[in-house]
Amino acid sequence: MRMNEPGPDMTSLPAPGMAEVASWLARWPHPGTPVLAALDDAQLLLTWMHGGALQAHRLPLGLRTLGDAHFRHQPARPVELEAAIDTVEDALMRPHPPLPAGRVLCPAGGFGRVLPLVAGATREDVEALFQQFAAVSLGRPGAGLPQDAASTAAILVLRELMHHLDFARWAAGPPDSSQIGPHTASAARLPDS
Repeated sequence: MRMNEPGPDMTSLPAPGMAEVASWLARWPHPGTPVLAALDDAQLLLTWMHGGALQAHRLPLGLRTLGDAHFRHQPARPVELEAAIDTVEDALMRPHPPLPAGRVLCPAGGFGRVLPLVAGATREDVEALFQQFAAVSLGRPGAGLPQDAASTAAILVLRELMHHLDFARWAAGPPDSSQIGPHTASAARLPDS
């Protein structure tokens, strides 16, 4: 689907609002094809280029929506983590446009809560951080990990996104990407770096 063709779980964002995103994605200077993943309180928006056209896929996964639905305790309990994982997996496994081969995840928005804590740029590094959060849910000391619902949701979505959509690594998004979320992408406030 092209940018202005709405469909199931697709965004219908105005062309001017996504021009900066398309420009940034088209100028990606590194190996692999970037997929920008913008997470906010209510949703996750994936955007990438395919055949010169901007593709977008919206998922009903957000920091607040996951937190409100699953995380009743801080830190989250194991049963709460498992229920949230099921929700995220269900959303990720629904039909979606094909993602590019050799893709690199560029997390933005709410992912900024946990990206500084990830020791490296691989799926395994993200998994290691998630396992630290899981250990805290089992009662082990947190060693400086945030225990709020939004941070737990961010690492959980990042982990499941990388695993189920087969991202081997992640890379920094556009400058100031910690401020980018699906709402800012649609409002054309992404920097054109």
